Amino acid sequence: QIRAGVNQSEKASTSISNTDYWLITQIRCELLEKTAASVDVDLQIRLPGKTWRTVVNTECAESHDGVIEFKPYLIVYPDSDVRLVGRANANGKAVSGSIHGVLLN
Repeated sequence: QIRAGVNQSEKASTSISNTDYWLITQIRCELLEKTAASVDVDLQIRLPGKTWRTVVNTECAESHDGVIEFKPYLIVYPDSDVRLVGRANANGKAVSGSIHGVLLN
């Protein structure tokens, strides 16, 4: 649920309808504080009736953002779920993640 006037959620996940395809063009992650920590981020996809599968992994730290460009684009099939999952090397670290793409129906 997103508050009125806010266009961002507190999660990096979505579900694709049973009639759409999603062409993922890029994923990004960014550590939101000045610290020596790092965060491993997995892009995971769950096909209908299956378990979560890690498709690609990236890392972000104070010195660099994690960015992966998909060329060719990564195809997410109808009725699938997509998410970013992060693991920090220290407790209490804030990270931002995003998945960019084009929705086709």
